[in-house]
Amino acid sequence: MNRNCRMISTLMVGMSCLSPALADDGYFLTGQQKQELILRGQMHDEEHRLYDIWIVPGYVVPAETAQKGWRKADESLQTYRKPEFFPNLHKYADKTWRFGTRYTLREYTFRGTREAWSKDMKVASGRTQKRVFGWWLAYPWGVLEATTESLFRIGTGIPTGILVAGSAYTVFPAAYVVTPSVVSLGHAAGEGTVFPLAAATWNTMIAPPLAFLGQRPAPQRADGFWMKQVDDPQLKVLIGELASWRDTLSKTQPTAERDAAIKRLEDDKSAQTRDLYARIKVIEQASGEKIAAVRAGWMTGVMAQARTQRQDMVSRLDKADVPLTMLAAQRQQVVTALAVQGWTTQDAEALVAILLGDTPDIVSPQRAADDKTDPVKRVIEVMGKPGS
Repeated sequence: MNRNCRMISTLMVGMSCLSPALADDGYFLTGQQKQELILRGQMHDEEHRLYDIWIVPGYVVPAETAQKGWRKADESLQTYRKPEFFPNLHKYADKTWRFGTRYTLREYTFRGTREAWSKDMKVASGRTQKRVFGWWLAYPWGVLEATTESLFRIGTGIPTGILVAGSAYTVFPAAYVVTPSVVSLGHAAGEGTVFPLAAATWNTMIAPPLAFLGQRPAPQRADGFWMKQVDDPQLKVLIGELASWRDTLSKTQPTAERDAAIKRLEDDKSAQTRDLYARIKVIEQASGEKIAAVRAGWMTGVMAQARTQRQDMVSRLDKADVPLTMLAAQRQQVVTALAVQGWTTQDAEALVAILLGDTPDIVSPQRAADDKTDPVKRVIEVMGKPGS
């Protein structure tokens, strides 16, 4: 304990001896700089350059923050005086009731459950009738999907619908009416009280030590963050001198002839550019229409020929043991393969449609070959699908 006291005493004596030397060298802040630092967290140097200290908020900025917070609090309370405030309460309550009853309960829960069973059983029936691979699992799998989606819709839709509908004329009106007061209280407590008080308290702790022990500011000691130089009067002088010199140089040469020549050149450029763009547009439009007309005429003949040869093509596929059901199941892949050979996707789709006629898709929906599933994964997929 005595040793620590001796060390502190020695340090204080050393500082007292060092302080006059540092003061003589212009180390410590002047009285004006101390006042600026404590009040505003900013200070000027001897050349009237302004510096801002990051960790010193001052008292002025917290006071302005407090005023802003209380002003926002008052603005929030003014919401009660708006003529549309209470009519909007009735409107939003009605919307909440409709959302809970019409959409959540009727559409999402009950109609969605019914459609899920209808859709999954229809898919299972189609797979069973076509005897796709593993067809005997079609109905159990369909029941799994329909049950999962039904349980998910009922388990989420009924409680949600009841809560939303029940809150339409109870919880929602109370929350709606109290919201401006809560927001006002938040502004008053946060920006208006807590933040300024915390900043002022911190400033009371940190500003005096820095004011009495800190070094005088200078451009070479401003890192741009911890201490940032805000402005420099000499920079304004420099800009002013250069601007004056520029104006003097400009007056030595006449500008009327220059401006007239530049205007003539710009007008000529604009006229030529407009004319060129108009000509290009006309050429592109005319050429595009001619190309489209030629291609449409050619494609019309191709499709007409395809219709007359459809039965022959069906017979060729039958002889090759390629049923139309394969084309229906792999329709997108076939269309993509045909499109990359010079036809557009629309033309390839039209040709496939002619060949299929009224043949329904054998498998729906289509999937990628590497898209695998299992009961757990499928249950998760089905649960994420309702309402999407």
